Amino acid sequence: FLGISLSPDGSQLATANYTCSVAVWDTKTGKKQQTGPSGSRAYFSPTNPNMVANLVPRVGIVLWDARTGKELKNFSFDNYRLRDLRFSHSGRLLAATSRKAILIWDVESGDLVHTITRQKGKK
Repeated sequence: FLGISLSPDGSQLATANYTCSVAVWDTKTGKKQQTGPSGSRAYFSPTNPNMVANLVPRVGIVLWDARTGKELKNFSFDNYRLRDLRFSHSGRLLAATSRKAILIWDVESGDLVHTITRQKGKK
């Protein structure tokens, strides 16, 4: 698996594997509950037990409903090959990393609020 995340209450597990297949599993029964949009990473929102964020290579970040599989929001980006993502503890922000920058979005509005670029020659 490339990415796993437990729901805030621990009742569900989101997984993303090497074929970009994303699923939500029931942690008590081990049964698959839902399949989401393809992606290389999948993380539950820390404040919304039904919201999962997927990192979709060359497309963007997709927020989707873990109960229905329906897409809720799409965050697009230009010129960055994103590698990973995380929600803030409050669930208000979503950050993603690339080799060149860190991008931070407001989850509710979908607006890109910050881009932190790597400075050449600095580690």
